[in-house]
Amino acid sequence: IHPSDRDRIQTAFERLLNGEPMAEVYRTFRRDGQMRWVRETAFARKNPDGEVDRIIGLISDADAQRPAPRPIIEYRLLLEEIPTAVSIRDLGGKLVYCNSAYARLFGYESIPEVMRTSYADLVPPDAWNVFKEELHPKMLAGPWCAELKLRRKDSSLVYVSKSTNLIGDHDGTPIAVYAILSDITERGNAEE
Repeated sequence: IHPSDRDRIQTAFERLLNGEPMAEVYRTFRRDGQMRWVRETAFARKNPDGEVDRIIGLISDADAQRPAPRPIIEYRLLLEEIPTAVSIRDLGGKLVYCNSAYARLFGYESIPEVMRTSYADLVPPDAWNVFKEELHPKMLAGPWCAELKLRRKDSSLVYVSKSTNLIGDHDGTPIAVYAILSDITERGNAEE
């Protein structure tokens, strides 16, 4: 369960054990690290002594029902015109928007081509564990910035200055992460 949803789901589960039905939508992580929205409905069955002896529930995929972040729609034309690379990924890492500068930064010929990429395509293999265990959780926690070494389509390295923050839905629940990336490869090569 996503850290931001754990307390709420723990409380709902405690109410479930006290006999209240549960109906919650929350974020979970698959084994591959991809975040998914799920809808869980459940109720508790009690034995003749009044103790809960089983929970009957249903968990269904709610990811497709989550609306696209509004900034994708409202600012698309502006974001396409700026020379800085911009992307928006859902909390599990699926790319839901990028501008042409983002595609060019990573050596892709078109936006549709780069839209099929995951973090694993862009993070060098020797940095994957650090990214997955340390950096990605920081991006999910709120404003974050760092200088990173990433990988282009042709496997060459690109050094970027990356700033990220969360995008919330209408009630402020985080639904995506936006990133602004600047190419600092010349400086990164010089330092290395």
